[in-house]
Amino acid sequence: MRKLVLTLATGLVLAAALLAAAGWAAPARAGVVATLRFYHTPPAGWQQKPAGALLKWQRQTQYSKPLRGLQGYRIMYVSRGAVHGPAQGAKVYETGMVYIPVGKTAPHGGWPIVAWGHGTSGVGDSAAPSRYPWLYPEPVDQQWLVYGRFVGKAGRLGAIVTCPDYEGLGTPGMHTYLNRGSEGRSMIDAVRAARHLAAMLHVPSSRRWVGAGHSQGGQAAIAAAELASTYGRNLSLRGTIALAPGDNLLETMKPAETDAMWYPYFGYMAWGVKANDTEHRFVFSGMLGPWVLGVVDKAPRSYFDQWWALLLLAHWDGVYPDGAPMTPAAADVVAPGWESDPSVQRFFADAQLGLRRASGPILVVQGTDDLLYPTYEKMLGQLRAAGDQVTGIVLSGRDHDQAVPYGTPAALAFLQKRLIAK
Repeated sequence: MRKLVLTLATGLVLAAALLAAAGWAAPARAGVVATLRFYHTPPAGWQQKPAGALLKWQRQTQYSKPLRGLQGYRIMYVSRGAVHGPAQGAKVYETGMVYIPVGKTAPHGGWPIVAWGHGTSGVGDSAAPSRYPWLYPEPVDQQWLVYGRFVGKAGRLGAIVTCPDYEGLGTPGMHTYLNRGSEGRSMIDAVRAARHLAAMLHVPSSRRWVGAGHSQGGQAAIAAAELASTYGRNLSLRGTIALAPGDNLLETMKPAETDAMWYPYFGYMAWGVKANDTEHRFVFSGMLGPWVLGVVDKAPRSYFDQWWALLLLAHWDGVYPDGAPMTPAAADVVAPGWESDPSVQRFFADAQLGLRRASGPILVVQGTDDLLYPTYEKMLGQLRAAGDQVTGIVLSGRDHDQAVPYGTPAALAFLQKRLIAK
């Protein structure tokens, strides 16, 4: 998840610019955004490859400044999809980025690996972070550099960093948004693919790795840790960093029905429910109220800030009188009894963490001004009840996105101790 904060004075201007960017698609500036050709053409016979196999790669030539000192490679690799989803646990091909330190000698045993999970970016092709040199879908003049800064610092600390897009982002098929199994396997298989790429480039790499991520990516990192002893058993997970992870989401969403900041998430979650509904019974009108339902079909064509801007503009007239905030009624946003829909309940069950013991220690960082903070202590309790060694850090007065820059010092110290230091 990501929280976009706009001032009322600049909101309309920015929203209009976002909507105009390439007609709802990713901003099209030559050499900046990767074309879809790489994402939609897997090699023949890819289904016969094992999970984690590297299918193809290309060297990145466009960089944002935070990623200096690293060489980037766009990758396609094999993973396994959501059990309750389009692939039903079968093989899928996914994409991402790998960043390898340059100008440095790998340590004895090879470079350790950090798997970085991004927060909510969207549910369609233009939302794949690997398409953007700064690792998040934003217009060129509105680059969101927080993720690139974290990845750059982690790589320069002394590690290969692999950044999965997740199932259905960039590649054909629906994104199984917030499905812990699919996301966890994406993280683990991205580590395997990074090691295969390093071997092809004659760069020594280690089996040791740490999972890290923000928001949706924090959830993905913990999910990977819960799968590490089984699905990822040929690797050596040393720990997990979760910055503002999402958990207990149904409990969080119910009181958020009248909070305009949650509009994008209700729409994206509805698409996640649809993606996970293998029985094809779910209909959007069973979950969404008219304010979101009327435009939800456009969500897959919009990355996060475009989607937020669309919802904002659709209800600006009469909603922002004299600069007042949007104050929808619950019935505007969600359908009555939406949380009782069996497909919705399955979606939230498939997103829940703490159902099995994770491998290695977990660091969780959460801000007190985060909309997810009310369930923070409950999440820690559930993880500890599963047998996890969890350290929680609370950032007073910080919001959801600020967990990344303000949590980075603790995260890098964790990496240094658990992964880099001998």
